[in-house]
Amino acid sequence: MHSRRQRSSYAERTVVTDPESIARLIRAKARRVNRVGLETGQLSVWLCHELRRLGVPVVCMDARQAHAALSVRPVKTDQNDARGLAEMVRMGWYREVKVKTLSAHEQRGLLMARQRLIVVRRQIEGQVRGLLKTFGLVVGTGVGGSFIRRVTHRCHCDLHARCRSNRSAAAHARYHRAPATARRHV
Repeated sequence: MHSRRQRSSYAERTVVTDPESIARLIRAKARRVNRVGLETGQLSVWLCHELRRLGVPVVCMDARQAHAALSVRPVKTDQNDARGLAEMVRMGWYREVKVKTLSAHEQRGLLMARQRLIVVRRQIEGQVRGLLKTFGLVVGTGVGGSFIRRVTHRCHCDLHARCRSNRSAAAHARYHRAPATARRHV
């Protein structure tokens, strides 16, 4: 933590990655802090939003730029990196990154989960098609409900194929319903 006026460190501490612990330390050691620098990373969205909610003037810096700036330092330690980041914030030598809202991240997560479920469903359809072709049964094109109907229709004719493909068809039915469920949540 640095002060723009004094151009010196207030304090150097190790603290748990918890917004309330960080805010409590900042309030105790640097009451008139202008900016708190945070490097982009896995927890930066959560930390940034929570620290702002707690009244901490936080800026989120581009990790690639910070890495490039810190890579010229001769000694690589976490403490030296923290000092370097503090110096970058103090001097204004950083590119601020816009942190998306938590609802935007939730929306993206749901869309990615839905997309993954669709991919898995298509893989299962391909496996069922391949299995049925082994027994001379060609299902043809179609996805979702039409695929299940075609498999069911083809399997009524052949007992061996029915026994082998029922498990795959049941798994397919679960993955067929899952993207629709995810779509309702989006």
